[in-house]
Amino acid sequence: MLRVTLVVCVLLGALCVHASHAAAQDAPAASDDRACQEPAAAEAQQRAYALEAAIEPHVPAAARWWWLWFSGYLTAAVVQGVVAVAVEAPEWRWPSAVGAVSAALGAGAMLLSAVETHHLSDRVREVQPLTGVPRLRAVERLLAHAAEGEDEARTLFSHALGWGCALGEGLVLWLGFEQLFEGALSLAESIVVSEVQIATSPTSARELWRAHVALHPDAAACLRDEDESSALSPLPAPHLALVPAGLGVGLLLTF
Repeated sequence: MLRVTLVVCVLLGALCVHASHAAAQDAPAASDDRACQEPAAAEAQQRAYALEAAIEPHVPAAARWWWLWFSGYLTAAVVQGVVAVAVEAPEWRWPSAVGAVSAALGAGAMLLSAVETHHLSDRVREVQPLTGVPRLRAVERLLAHAAEGEDEARTLFSHALGWGCALGEGLVLWLGFEQLFEGALSLAESIVVSEVQIATSPTSARELWRAHVALHPDAAACLRDEDESSALSPLPAPHLALVPAGLGVGLLLTF
């Protein structure tokens, strides 16, 4: 029965990936009618410096957010796992076991999170050997990608995934172990944690990107043109399959 929570989360994750894939395939081109006009090398270098300077102060806060949630989930998984093994009382053991599985999934989700703002400083340093227009466009791509990840973290699908995992926990405790009160409590706690995580997720990259595009519309136009020219083939469709796993089966999601 403990696998029910994992199955629910994986299935909902697959739905989210499928929806994101469909949106990526069907999204219309940007409405900006301005053509991509490359600035002079000196101006591009100056703009790159200004953009890098604007990015840097926001990265530590994003890193603190990521590490706080990742370490919190990891600690909760370990503590509840120890309680589940050490305590025999069912009113403590099974809620702790389900909570440990849920927290472990939360830690794994942080590793796969679309929010990558905390990596921006390192990635910007990797493109610093470039100069002029190539450097500017590289920094813009990094910022735009981080902004897209922040937007994705606040979509309806992110809320649905959190609520679905919480519902899975509650159903496991209620239907699997006949612990209705513990299931309702676990459901409420998980929903609150999920919503707080989403509400506190970083927004600095998307705010910086929007301000940069408002000041330099050619940034969005050039990024759009580059994305369109690189889209030579459709994105592969996500695929969910059953695979052998020990004495049972597991779910494999590819995308």
